[in-house]
Amino acid sequence: MKNHLKSFVIAAAIFAAPFSSIAQKVAHIDFDSLLQIMPEMADVKKKSEEIYRQLEDQLVKMNNDIQAKVEEYQLNKDKYTDLIKQVKEKEITDAQQRLQDFQLQAQKEFQTRNAEITKPVEDKAKKAIEAVAKTKGYKYVIDSSSQILLVSEAADDLFAAVKALLGIK
Repeated sequence: MKNHLKSFVIAAAIFAAPFSSIAQKVAHIDFDSLLQIMPEMADVKKKSEEIYRQLEDQLVKMNNDIQAKVEEYQLNKDKYTDLIKQVKEKEITDAQQRLQDFQLQAQKEFQTRNAEITKPVEDKAKKAIEAVAKTKGYKYVIDSSSQILLVSEAADDLFAAVKALLGIK
């Protein structure tokens, strides 16, 4: 009987050994909320708003120019020859196309520039998360702001510890 029990314990230990490395500590943090409370984000928001304002100002200017051309055309179209009408209409459609092109390019530029100015803050937050995870022995940290996490225990939320490490009250 002791032999069977001993064999069973040895078999169980051998069977469980590969799975012991699977049982890793996992934590979660709401990364978006962490970024929003970091003091550096106030400067990022100001820079982002300035970029947006510059692009928006250019769009408004371009749109106003188009409106002026349309109004001028409508006021004087009866006086224009067919050739001048064609030239004026082409000017208006070309200006509208440039406006549409600018809108698409402005969206891309805004996203790119916003990502560039946000990256240093994100990097700082990630380093703090890595430091807290290492200190607390977590092997994996899940971003709970992605709305993918279905179950988590409050004790494994690193938000407060990372916030403290960053000196945020």
